[in-house]
Amino acid sequence: MIEFGIFQNGASHLPATEVNGLYVNGVDLPTTQKIRQQTLLDQIRQGIVADRLGYEYFWLTEHHFQPEGPEFSPNPLLTEIAI
Repeated sequence: MIEFGIFQNGASHLPATEVNGLYVNGVDLPTTQKIRQQTLLDQIRQGIVADRLGYEYFWLTEHHFQPEGPEFSPNPLLTEIAI
């Protein structure tokens, strides 16, 4: 039997901004906070949809404020509880 799941990495719409030769995620603080909130809501909504569609698994990564990319998932357990 094949089982299907979703791997959600907390991708957001934060742009990469160059600061002194380094790339950081975000712009001004209010915009960054708004986008982070939307990312968490998107994760919860996607988890609910995955459950309703019959997926067996829904994995979340744990990312805080890393410079590698615009991902944000600071506490997967609380997000999963909300789902």
